[in-house]
Amino acid sequence: MRATATTSTCHGGAFVPHRPSPHPPICCSSPRILRQPYDHKHNWKPMRAKIEVSKICKLCARANAKATSDWNAEPYEASHSRGKYYLDEQDVVTFLDPPKDLIPLDPSSYNPASYLWKKIDDIPVERRHNLLSMLNPRLISRAWEVAGGRYDDPKLANKSASSLLSDINCAGSLELWRCQTSGAPLQIAWMNTSQKVIFGCSDGKAYGRLIGGYPLSGIINSVHPLYFSVGEINEVMSTEEPCDLAYEFGDGLLNLPEYPQEFLKPEKHPWPFNDQVVIYVRHVGPGVMVGQAWQEGKALEQVPKKLCSEILMVYIVYMGALPEGDNSKYSLSSYHIDMLEQVVDKSFLGRSLIRSYTRSFNAFAANLTLEEKEKLASLEEVVSIFPSGVLRTQTTRSWDFMRFHENVHREHQRESDVIVGVIDTGVWPESQSFDDQGFGPIPSKWKGECKGGKNFTCNRKLIGARYYETSNSTRDTNGHGTHTASTAVGRSVKHANFYGLGKGTARGGAPSARFAAYQACNPLCLVVDVLASFDDAIADGVDIISISIGYWIPLDFTFDPIAIGAFHAMRKGILTVQAAGNNGPTPGLITSVAPWVFTVAASSIDRRFFDKVTLGDGQGDAINTFKRDKKVSFPLVYGKDASRTCSELKAQHCEVGCLNSSLVKNKIVVCDNLAGSTEAYLAGAAGIIKKNDRLLPSFVVPFPESWLAPSKFAQLLDYINSTKHAGKTPKAYISPTETIKDRHAPEVAQYSARGPNPIVPDILKPDVAAPGTDILAAYSPAARPSLNIDKRSVNFIIISGTSMACPHVTGAAAYVKTFHPNLSPSAIKSALMTTAKPWKSKNITNAEFGYGAGHINPVKAVNPGLVYDISTHDYIIYLCELGYNTSTVRKITGDNSSCPKDSELKKTKYSKLNYPTIAANVKIGKAFKVRFLRTVTNVGHAKSRYKVKIVKSLGGRVVVRPRVIKFRALNQRRSFVVTVSGKISEKLFVASIVWSDGKHKVRSPIVVYDDSVSV
Repeated sequence: MRATATTSTCHGGAFVPHRPSPHPPICCSSPRILRQPYDHKHNWKPMRAKIEVSKICKLCARANAKATSDWNAEPYEASHSRGKYYLDEQDVVTFLDPPKDLIPLDPSSYNPASYLWKKIDDIPVERRHNLLSMLNPRLISRAWEVAGGRYDDPKLANKSASSLLSDINCAGSLELWRCQTSGAPLQIAWMNTSQKVIFGCSDGKAYGRLIGGYPLSGIINSVHPLYFSVGEINEVMSTEEPCDLAYEFGDGLLNLPEYPQEFLKPEKHPWPFNDQVVIYVRHVGPGVMVGQAWQEGKALEQVPKKLCSEILMVYIVYMGALPEGDNSKYSLSSYHIDMLEQVVDKSFLGRSLIRSYTRSFNAFAANLTLEEKEKLASLEEVVSIFPSGVLRTQTTRSWDFMRFHENVHREHQRESDVIVGVIDTGVWPESQSFDDQGFGPIPSKWKGECKGGKNFTCNRKLIGARYYETSNSTRDTNGHGTHTASTAVGRSVKHANFYGLGKGTARGGAPSARFAAYQACNPLCLVVDVLASFDDAIADGVDIISISIGYWIPLDFTFDPIAIGAFHAMRKGILTVQAAGNNGPTPGLITSVAPWVFTVAASSIDRRFFDKVTLGDGQGDAINTFKRDKKVSFPLVYGKDASRTCSELKAQHCEVGCLNSSLVKNKIVVCDNLAGSTEAYLAGAAGIIKKNDRLLPSFVVPFPESWLAPSKFAQLLDYINSTKHAGKTPKAYISPTETIKDRHAPEVAQYSARGPNPIVPDILKPDVAAPGTDILAAYSPAARPSLNIDKRSVNFIIISGTSMACPHVTGAAAYVKTFHPNLSPSAIKSALMTTAKPWKSKNITNAEFGYGAGHINPVKAVNPGLVYDISTHDYIIYLCELGYNTSTVRKITGDNSSCPKDSELKKTKYSKLNYPTIAANVKIGKAFKVRFLRTVTNVGHAKSRYKVKIVKSLGGRVVVRPRVIKFRALNQRRSFVVTVSGKISEKLFVASIVWSDGKHKVRSPIVVYDDSVSV
């Protein structure tokens, strides 16, 4: 974050635009402004779900006492000592006054309703005008209409204006929130219209200052400067609370003794500034959040409920399968409007409906208040309503490592009939990995289109593209989507490398397969767009959906957009493969939990990238491609010795604004965590060495950098201290990254999310593991390889994450489908799970919660012998076991499915879902006995005889009946019962059963765990 925001003004409760407007202003406190006039069909780039207040540089008393008349200037570019930082008008936070009947709860309270424009990312000069030109002026005007005025010119960022910023000498980047406040009349007249500024200071803390808006305010501010402390920003889950975020501003105004040393101290504070300040916020659409700031002496907990019930938010209204009969897009969309008419005022109806999902399932997205949402939820046809929140991406040698070599037997013609839908950040269509040379005609089953936007062309490899309301092109400017797509289905590209690293042939798991790109992320992954991607991909006719996106938290199936989309995909014979998430290694934080989704954990491969730090000894991790002309050592400086403005703790962590350029220039900075790259780079450092206490994998870095394990980092600090005590200058040399063999691979990555399953404990998640660490694949040349300061452009890059593991399984599934085109999604999933290779890692506990059935083996999966098949009916019965009723399942399926009677469900002695893995959660310290019914289908030899082998650990007993099963034909089914009993002595009991006919081995792990395993 490296820029400031602009100011808007509100006089006497009415918004006054920066320039004359043909439209009369509207009173800020008018109830109608709470009806957010947001039209989702415009090119608005969304902002992050969580805003951080930078704690930055020293502000001297002189700077604070400067006149404030310039603070109402139009958008500007601010010049700093190390360059220019530009305002980005896409990133907007709008705060509204509530209706008058809500102001104020306490007549003496100070109630600042703030209109904020906030910069959240640095826009490089060469792309600034292009980004601004993508904005729709009408949309920008509408954003300001919410505040009762207009903003006519979206390109005013070109205008330079003087600012208080020019008087602030920042060691690092600076961020200010400039706010206009208004509220009930105060006894102190000059504060009736005022501004609130949030900034950082020398003690590393964040503060705010209230500044009057009257002509004499400059004089008054110098006598009575009003500062308040800014505490941590606490996020409130939007699925549980009416507000998304709560910003707590400490204890309100500071006591005079608490003022930082450089603050101008008045003799006393004017009344009534002595209460806590809280701002409650909720999302109303991409890029726009609405909220209310309160400084209140009592009953603060009452505010968000009252306030947020009156503010709009985008909700998804899910109604299950498409209705039978006439389910055209027009008629279903009309039906959605009819539903909204029952709860929304007619004057706002046109602004309420955002999108109808009509191609593959029945749902719509709409702007609703909390009250309207609850009314819709009570309608019989509604399955669920949930907020359209923000999801996140879960970000060559890997195929060879799995012995899935380039010359493996393939059926190229059949493989070219497989179509993969990639839901991600889009794709770079010109990439060599997506060349269509040698491809035949597009399969006739394809029903999709190439709607990639301007200058975007599909071909016979990339056969479809779509983007949604938050974008104007499917072109990938992030790189994530290009990387995942090429990993799954990319063509073979020889001599691919990232500055010489990982050099070889880059290829996908199914290089002859076709694919379509659905851009659901730009840059944020909005639920409204993710559901639209599923809606289109299913109707377009894809065979497999690959989605390296997920929520931060696990959700019930009917509130999880990916689970919803995947369920309807499954009913059409489409397998959905999803990344497990990057929340590891803490148990129970996995977010991909639905049994009809193929959930993928990340593992390492037998190649590591490392760089040496020569003292000379030590080695570290980072993808450092910067070569020196010769081996030159640079002086070392510890972060805490390189700051004049921050506390010792913050300085040694190299936090924002802490590194002083004169102390780090042409030196290697040493930091106690993984932050500080941008700060060190901007301060002119020759390199940076960090402590990697989380043992994260290598990442691309923008300049010479190395990450050391804690033990090696301690040796480095010892060297620095001993050398300084000897009166010498400590020096080091960071070598360019090299490639070494990793003999411990595969291992589950530290970052990979673990089970147990927090939503359905008897479904083991993740399902499998696949390579996800240090993966070389295609990249978008328009995306930065690392941080925004990294100006390089590359066609291939090395990235780690479960996002990278997911497309490995997607490619493997496409490969299996090539040989078994009629297998169901669950059967393909079973083939990859039962042939996966288990392992025990010394670096993790509860291994099965890390890798599920094991590490995939695509070659063996082609001939699994037996598969565990699961039909839609099986899933419905399972939902009934979970408590769904007949009415709900009929809405989900759109047919006459029904749940067994409660008495029949209670008689069930075992779990019925035919899952390839077996799991159960039991009571701590209690004896247990659980039974599992499983059915296998013969896809190996027609006449075959399988015998079971039981592999178990201490603490339990496993019995399988029968122990031998015989088949006389292909596709014949046989059932068996697994009984597991005993008493868990060490949190969990692990075993496995392996069915074998002498050629095939069909393995299913068993995990029984008690409540002490963290979920």
